[in-house]
Amino acid sequence: MRVETEDAPPEVRGGKRSGRVADGLPLLGGSGALLSGLLFLVTVLYTFVYLARLGLSTDMLDQPHGLLPWIATNEGVYLGLWWICLASLLCLLPVMPTLYWSTPATGSAIALVGAIAGLAGVVIGIVGVATNAASASVLGLAYPAADEGLRAQLVVLSELFGSLQLS
Repeated sequence: MRVETEDAPPEVRGGKRSGRVADGLPLLGGSGALLSGLLFLVTVLYTFVYLARLGLSTDMLDQPHGLLPWIATNEGVYLGLWWICLASLLCLLPVMPTLYWSTPATGSAIALVGAIAGLAGVVIGIVGVATNAASASVLGLAYPAADEGLRAQLVVLSELFGSLQLS
């Protein structure tokens, strides 16, 4: 027997809450997920169309020797990439509570662990983006004026912060 969602008690609808907050939560989470996906698409287009026209290549992303001088001359547009990425991640914040409160397993320990892990993943992503954006500006600007010894250290720092972003 199929139960209409509007007529069902809160437990059947997937949540123990009732009222306007609970009813608006799926809309907020769904909108956040949709907007995050659209911003991710913008990130991809921005990187592979706009930044590529400015000389950024995918090979440069794995080789700081090529990326850091490019950042030095294109710092503003490179930081724009991280702002778009940050906005995409921020839009994911309401998705985890929505998933938690909208599933039939609401209130169970496994659903809570999943929601906490998902939220932690988004927060770690936000910290990684902020760290990468902050470090790229400093390292990129310092690279062209540095001697060979200091350039090697800047490359190591770039690799470190880049790895932190991917964690």
